[in-house]
Amino acid sequence: MYPDGKWKIIEPMSDKFPPAPLLAVVLAPDGVFETSDIWSIMHRQQGGFDLVIIDQNGGKTAVAAAMARAALKTETATAENSVGKIINALVAQRENPIVVITSDRVCPTHDHWLKRLCDPLLRGVAEACGGREIPAPGGNYFIIENLRTRFPRTGAPTADCFSMDNCAVKRDTVLRAPFPEGRANDAAAAWMLAYRIDAAYCTEALVMRQTLLPVGEVYRQSKLKGEDMAVYGKVPGFIGALADAARGLAHDIRFAFSIKKPQFLWYPFLYRPALHFGFYAGGRRGSR
Repeated sequence: MYPDGKWKIIEPMSDKFPPAPLLAVVLAPDGVFETSDIWSIMHRQQGGFDLVIIDQNGGKTAVAAAMARAALKTETATAENSVGKIINALVAQRENPIVVITSDRVCPTHDHWLKRLCDPLLRGVAEACGGREIPAPGGNYFIIENLRTRFPRTGAPTADCFSMDNCAVKRDTVLRAPFPEGRANDAAAAWMLAYRIDAAYCTEALVMRQTLLPVGEVYRQSKLKGEDMAVYGKVPGFIGALADAARGLAHDIRFAFSIKKPQFLWYPFLYRPALHFGFYAGGRRGSR
């Protein structure tokens, strides 16, 4: 879907193996996965891809040697040369039919991750794909339940199905609707919010996000997401945050008794306010 709200109908491709996607891996300041773990899955992708690494840490992030060798280039993101600006330049320079953005905040779940992400676009049945969040093993009971509630295995996907720094779009779509070049904590979500584009398809990717984080970090990450939402026109409000926190607490209380673990009920009273009022605090800034 383009900024004017219209969908472009694209004819399905033939059965031959499609051209390789352009895969931009963003190394985030708060990345939680080792590049060696990510590469152990990425390198087995049938048909391959054109890999570009974008380092947000001044070029200092340790990259697995095999991954570094496979990359066409490594770019260093700065305040002037943002992730969005780098991706837009890559799209303009190259003719890969799809651009995929992911990061070391995201870990592919299996060898077919990239194929599942790109296949609906290559067949012309979806305009944008987003990574589904699945809970990390050993994560907090309540946050895992929250992820399962927000990202069910079935049902119509929505914009919320975009994982942190994980999406795929057609090249011609990006040419018409470039990635925002201003400040953004999550380039994939910023693009989605800027053009009000919903995910048309979801694939699976493991996102640590808030499953194993202390409450203070939950608040910080929520605030960052709230800032992006405010910049691109979807400002969280205090009343909405209060209502969402209350609904979440009610769900958590029922859930704690349903799994016979009421002894852990103290946690949602810290986590829920951190989550929802983090969004609100981020939303108050409203500027780049």
